Amino acid sequence: IPSAMNFQSLKISRLIILLFVISFILKLAIGLISLHFRSQDSVGDELCYIPYAEKIMEKGLWASDENNESEKIVGPGYPLILAALFSLLGKNHINIIFMNALIGALLTIVVFHLGKNVFNVKVGLIASFWTIVYVLYYRWITFAGKEMWLFLLLPLTIYLVFLEAGKKRFTARFVFLALLYGFFIHIDERFLFYLPLICLMFFLINQNSFKIPVLKAVVFTGIILVLMLPWTIRNYQVYGKIIILTTRTHRADIVLNKFSAKRLHKETIESKHYLTKEQIDSIANGLATYGRDPREIERIKRGVFPVKHSIFERWSAELFEFLTPCRFTPGYSGNGYRFQYRSTKHNIALLFSYGILLPFFLVGIIRVIKQKNTKGIIFLVIITVHTFVHVFLLWSVYRYRVPIDSFIIIIAAYGFQIAYFYIREKMIAFQRNVSTTNVIKLGENQSPGYYNNYL
Repeated sequence: IPSAMNFQSLKISRLIILLFVISFILKLAIGLISLHFRSQDSVGDELCYIPYAEKIMEKGLWASDENNESEKIVGPGYPLILAALFSLLGKNHINIIFMNALIGALLTIVVFHLGKNVFNVKVGLIASFWTIVYVLYYRWITFAGKEMWLFLLLPLTIYLVFLEAGKKRFTARFVFLALLYGFFIHIDERFLFYLPLICLMFFLINQNSFKIPVLKAVVFTGIILVLMLPWTIRNYQVYGKIIILTTRTHRADIVLNKFSAKRLHKETIESKHYLTKEQIDSIANGLATYGRDPREIERIKRGVFPVKHSIFERWSAELFEFLTPCRFTPGYSGNGYRFQYRSTKHNIALLFSYGILLPFFLVGIIRVIKQKNTKGIIFLVIITVHTFVHVFLLWSVYRYRVPIDSFIIIIAAYGFQIAYFYIREKMIAFQRNVSTTNVIKLGENQSPGYYNNYL
């Protein structure tokens, strides 16, 4: 039996390696093809990260560039990664694509082990395969942005927490977990809000002890505070005040915008998306465009005008934008003036990668709750908290959801497995009924079905 188990384990290991290689080759190939069609100029967040990385290469990590306002709102983690990449391999978008493809392929391995740890090997394999065909894991391959790192580091952090929470003593892996999470929040400070949740996981997973989870939570928090100290000192030297990670960790007004009607009005009229009534009339009459999207201009000319959202309208619009796979008609999110549009290609791609998961995700949710699967419920808590923070407190765009999509994929893979065995059992039962003239009542002379035994 041990020999058979080792052989099975070897087969799975080889399969995971194969999935990793396939994932890497596909991401690299699609990245290189996409690079051919994109502009060579920096766009979007690249305008923050690449100059920051160049500054680090020229003046060092601790230096400050007063002309670069993005330094105040961008953590040093990803610019440091770019600076190291540029120093080793040169400033070339092909090197960025290679790095992103490798990070995306590593996610394939992490998702397998996470799915195996929470459910079983087959769920891990299904979820791992789905990371290869999941369109959003290709969306940012060509960009010098932190997205691919976020997609990997969040599930990797949770996986390591799951492994360490049940241990009765501290291990080298625990230290690695703390260092990894410390670096993670220096890449994106938003994930600092996971710290209390991680500490809570030590208690939820190791319910047979109280002392050990307390010690691990305290030590973990202490290491994170120590790791944040150097950058806090640097920020104090630069700005003359205590700034933890970035200035965005001190933006209480962002929260106020989401709950205060007065602040909502002020934020709306000061937004770059805002249009006055006179400007809307001017667009409608074909006199000006004000740099708006051509599709929005056509809508305004047809009499479909942007209107300031109430607080609840903002929440519902951003929740829709955050969670749904498709937007078949253009519309407005946020304050009511942020125009949102998804192309037919975009809708089809997401419908058959993210959208197809949602029914199985719902099945998985029901089963996780019914079985009281602690780690599966932690997944649901992560998804809920992440959604709440970005929809009801911070600004919301669907790319902010993608870091938690690995948990959605794993639960959906579990839901798919449940649905598969349920349908298989029904088909077997049907074939038996057709092939026999004697109807045997379930529970008398017939053993329970494979589906029930399996679950």
